[in-house]
Formats: sequence, structure tokens, C-alpha cells
Amino acid sequence: MSAVRQMLSSGSARVLVGVSGGMDSVVLLHAFTRIRKELDAPVWLAAAHVNYGLRGEASDADEAFVREICRRWSVPLAVRRVRSDTPGSNRQAWARRVRYQWFRTLASRHGFSHVAVAHHRDDQAETVLLKLLRGAGPDRLIGMKSVRPLGSAVVLRPFLGLSRAELNAYAERHRLEWREDVSNASDAYDRTHVRSLLERLGGSASVVRTVRLLDRQYTDLIGPQLKAVWQRAVDGDRLLLEPLRNVHPTLRDMVLTDALRDLLGVRPTEARIEQVQRLVDAQKGKRVTFKGGVVWREHNALRFVRQPQRRPQASTVRPSRWAMWGAFCVDASEPVSRPELLSTDPSNAWVAADAPWPLTVRRWKAGDTLRTMGGQTKLVSDALTEGRIPTSERAEWPVVCAGDTIVWVPGVRRASSWLVDAGAPAVRLTWREGDS
Repeated sequence: MSAVRQMLSSGSARVLVGVSGGMDSVVLLHAFTRIRKELDAPVWLAAAHVNYGLRGEASDADEAFVREICRRWSVPLAVRRVRSDTPGSNRQAWARRVRYQWFRTLASRHGFSHVAVAHHRDDQAETVLLKLLRGAGPDRLIGMKSVRPLGSAVVLRPFLGLSRAELNAYAERHRLEWREDVSNASDAYDRTHVRSLLERLGGSASVVRTVRLLDRQYTDLIGPQLKAVWQRAVDGDRLLLEPLRNVHPTLRDMVLTDALRDLLGVRPTEARIEQVQRLVDAQKGKRVTFKGGVVWREHNALRFVRQPQRRPQASTVRPSRWAMWGAFCVDASEPVSRPELLSTDPSNAWVAADAPWPLTVRRWKAGDTLRTMGGQTKLVSDALTEGRIPTSERAEWPVVCAGDTIVWVPGVRRASSWLVDAGAPAVRLTWREGDS
């Protein structure tokens, strides 16, 4: 839990803890509340519980128990109740999908930076053995990651290095209560048989050591390839095409596997990897859409863009203020005298101090036009194309308006509207990467 302690001590974490009511998740929630109290850190901590209704009254009793411990420990709780007629063999997969979709929604809606779940070393061993028995390749045998993306947040698994017995000892030491799910012992689930085997052989530590060895070897193998092709960017990470073409086909599949899983949160099936592979030789502007996002074929790269961040219909900006737009913001200065010479950089613009403030920042629409410095009328769509804005970004590009008049397409072109004479009072608008 040292990483958790360090994270909480920063004071900036907003943590959502998944709590089923079982021993593992109760220990996790208790550990977070205890560390927060010891550090006296301003951490926003909340819990989430899903009542799947799969066990009738027992499911409702689990929910009541979680509500009680959250009340006792002063932790806000969000509960979702769902019902399903999913066949028994698919129930665990269905429940996991429901759970993480809801975690993602809560994180986006309430600004959680981390979603903590209670998977431990024995869970890791069971997961790896199940994948091995089902024919998983080496890239999937590395098991669960201690940290992985989940929409706008990250999933945190702080217990992966601890065994079930160690968590049980913690629970007994702190006299914690929890709920037992009898379905965990059901013969209907493959995981139950694997768990029984591991308990008899006492092999979870050995399996996890092997996982770590595989992880290191996989990282040593794929790391240099990723470094050569991977380009980080605020507007979506890219795989550079030229070095990607030079990678051995097997390693290329591994690179695409990591990209789909880590950048889009998409399960990298053979069919999906093949779809992305075909983009390498496709025309610029082509794309493949998945539930987690889009892969775009750009001029010299494949760009991976998660589901677009929800932007407001419109934001307003005033002198000495700024307005967020997705990962960027429009920043307005105090009114000052406009300089004699203006930069040709379209990432800033000058607007008269007596313009009809506040200005509006909104998404451009089909048919939008602006008046150019040469006195002509130009479609915003044409300006975006001429400004070489990637196809993948154009639909969400903003414009800044004074009333109904577009005065600036940030990063692309300034309009002649509300031009300011040199030396006259004016406000400088700047388009920059945001701080959030």
C-alpha cells in the first residue's frame, strides 16, 4: 500500500473504491479510510456497489451491509441495482462488464482520478492459469496490471502483491466483518476449480513469480519496438507508420495489441488487430471505430483516440478569464494596448475591448463562415482543411464568436471581425493546452 499512501499524500486524488461486501473489498475500503485518516489528507473518497440481484435476498443483504459500513466509516456510497436473465455460464463476464462500465461513468461524471479494486495475488494466479488453459498468447499471460486506463480515470489494484491469507489476517486484526458469497464455491464456474487446485498445491506465489518473469521478458522484447513507433500526444497517441512497417509481423501484432488495450481499453481480438493492421496501407482519413474509441489513418501515423470527451454546447470567455474546451482552453488577457506588429501565429488573436463580451466558444457547424483579412468569406470547413487539422479532429473543433459573428478559429485563422487598430485597447486571446 506504499503507492497508495504516496498517492493520497499528494492531496489531489479522488478515489472511487469498488465494494462488493466480501472480505477483499472491505479490507480495501478500510485501508483507504485508515490511511486517509493517518495522513489527514484532503482526499475525496467514495465507494460504489452493484446489486446484480443474482442471489435474491442475499444480494439485497450484501447491499444493506455495504450501506451500513459506508455509513459507519463516513464514506459516500453510490449503488446501482441491475437485473439480468443472462445464462449462468456468462454471468461473471456480464457482471464484470456492468461493473466497469458503471465505474467509468461515475469517474467521468464526478471527476474520480482512480478506481480502486481489491484483486489480490491469488486472483492474479487464477486469472493467468485460466488464460493459459484457454490458449492465451504470451502478451495476455502477464496477468492483470496494477494500473490500467479506464476512461478518464485509471484502475488501481494495490493488493496484487498480497495473498488472500494476508488480507484475511488484516481483516481479523482490525476485527472487520464481511459477507460471504456462497456462489464463489459453485462448481458452475471454472475459476472455482482453478482456485481449489491452487489451494491444494499452494502455488499462487510461484505462478505470480512466473507472471512477473514473463512480464519483464515481454517488456524487454516489445519495449524497444514501442519506443520506436509510439508517439505520445495530448490529442491522442500515435503509432508512426514508417517504423511500424519495419517491425517484424509478430511483434507488430503485439504492438497493436498493447495499443488497443492500453489506449482504447478495447479487448485486442485477432479480428480487431487485423482491422487496425489494414489501416497501415489505407488512405489518409480512413478509420476503424470501436466501442472504446477510434483509430485514424493520418498522413504518417495511426492515431488512437478514446471516446471523445463530452464538451459543453458552448462556453463563455471574458477579459481576464478563460474557458475550457476539452483538453484545451481559450485564455483572454486583461485589456491592453494592441502592439504595432501582430504575430502571424493563429494560436492567438486580438479582439477589441469594446466587443460584445462575453465571447462564445462553441463547436463549429456546417455552413459556418468567417470574414478573412482579405475581405472574402470562407467556410470554416475549408479553413480547417487548409489549416491541416487532422480529419479525426475537425468535427469537434471550436470557433470563437462575438454574437453571431465568428471572430476566430483557434489555431487556424483569425477573422477580420472586430479588428483593432494598433495602440487601441484590446484583449489578446490565446489557444493553449489546458491544465485539467
